[in-house]
Amino acid sequence: MILIVSSANDVHALCVAQELARRGARYEVVDSTRLSMEGRVSHAIGAGRSSIEWTNVRGESVDLGEARAVWHRRRYMPVAPALPDADDEAFLKREWDELFSGLFASMDCPFVNAPQAQRAAVKPLQLHWASRLGLRFPDTLITNDPEQARRFVDRHGSRVIHKVLSPPYHRWMGTARWRDEDRAHLDELVLAPTIFQEMVTDCRELRVTLIGNELYAAEFRPRDGLIDGRLESFEGYRRHDLPAAVGRQLKALAARLGLVFCTIDLKLTNEGEYVFLELNPQGQFLYIEILTGMPLSRAFAELLIDVADGADPLADARAAAALTRAPARAATRELAPAV
Repeated sequence: MILIVSSANDVHALCVAQELARRGARYEVVDSTRLSMEGRVSHAIGAGRSSIEWTNVRGESVDLGEARAVWHRRRYMPVAPALPDADDEAFLKREWDELFSGLFASMDCPFVNAPQAQRAAVKPLQLHWASRLGLRFPDTLITNDPEQARRFVDRHGSRVIHKVLSPPYHRWMGTARWRDEDRAHLDELVLAPTIFQEMVTDCRELRVTLIGNELYAAEFRPRDGLIDGRLESFEGYRRHDLPAAVGRQLKALAARLGLVFCTIDLKLTNEGEYVFLELNPQGQFLYIEILTGMPLSRAFAELLIDVADGADPLADARAAAALTRAPARAATRELAPAV
């Protein structure tokens, strides 16, 4: 059995499940948000045995011990009635998180991706390994120090973007271009750290999807003035042929982070230089499949089947990581506009 941990209405999960069904693969979808009110989970441990029963999206009990591979797509805390005491609410969330962490760690089967690797793949660590592996990336500062931020902005002549380290669930907070009026709010930076980066503009943008040992790259050119063109326009997407050396670096980065699947954002200058921005351990890929025709859902289903059959999708990536020893080189100068 292939287990998919996600919301019952997650389109990505549904499309991949459809591909699994076409191949005759047995799968189950379990939704953690339903556990508090509708579903149930039990983890029995003792006398040399361990069993995990979870209610699936159809209300049926599933033995997670039958899983041969797990796609850890989305895991949210169960939805419970609002409690008047915020401390009690926080306690219940910790209890669920404790159960989920221990439950998945106890499962003796491969994950796409392992929950601990997914959590650990934070932006500071991504940039650390990007540096070690020789990937080019924008000059970056992560800080809650207003004075450090001011100096960084001034050093780059205000050609800076800023973004959060992790997206909040309750509101959209995307990448934003630095504006002069932002200086008035810098003293509030002490409340939480923020990422500041040198702005790389007038370039083609790439969305690369790593599925096992395969890379699927798509390029597009955002409209003038857009920082994150993916959010504003779905025009002009087409397949892109990554150079073999860049592909090896990206695979090596994923291997260092322990990721079997991820989506990667890059920029490409007219000088032919690829600039790494960030990766997402469970990024969206359906819009790329729709716009370019690349069979990503099919490839993902085949990855899950291969993993369930004992394949090691990180083998090639680990080899790339062992071979990739280029020195770090940050993009600390303004890039020429793309042709």
